[in-house]
Amino acid sequence: MATFNGKTSNQLSWKFGLIDAMKDAERVLFEDDLVTVIRDGYPKAKHHYLILPKEKIPTLKQLNYIHISLIKHMNDIADNLMEKMHNEVHYKKGFHSIPSMEPLHMHVISTDYDSYGLKNKKHWNSFTTQFFMTSESVIGQLESRRSINIDTERVQDLLKTDLKCHVCGTFMKNMPTLKHHIIECYKLNNQI
Repeated sequence: MATFNGKTSNQLSWKFGLIDAMKDAERVLFEDDLVTVIRDGYPKAKHHYLILPKEKIPTLKQLNYIHISLIKHMNDIADNLMEKMHNEVHYKKGFHSIPSMEPLHMHVISTDYDSYGLKNKKHWNSFTTQFFMTSESVIGQLESRRSINIDTERVQDLLKTDLKCHVCGTFMKNMPTLKHHIIECYKLNNQI
């Protein structure tokens, strides 16, 4: 099997699978001149969408101050989508600081994290630690620093941190225990 930079062709096609997903009419929810909104193919919550710019931007590291209006537009699209489709749902929007897929994409995800796709500590920590950069923090960095600064070693370590409920802060020993706990914790805290 052919390789490129140590990656097989199958690994590379998966890494860039979002480009094909943007063309899949069954996954596309919205499109305008700047962005395409799709359903996440491996959702990590009941409601999980991706907003992808049409401009070719591989990752956060390629963003600079000229992209502020694009990220603000993506932010507005996310808010409009959730207001229209899921008005009563708590959600967050942002980016993985070190994404597993390209091109750049904003996650719009409900904070119930109730999904078959949420399988391991890495999945959990990628949305519930500072590995997940909110769209507001990205805009803030672009406005103040004119670029995005990511401490790669620090954020990679965040994926290894202990499992912790994002609602009450209780530490959990494994994913099944955590998934059961967050359903009950959400009910107790009126998050659903």
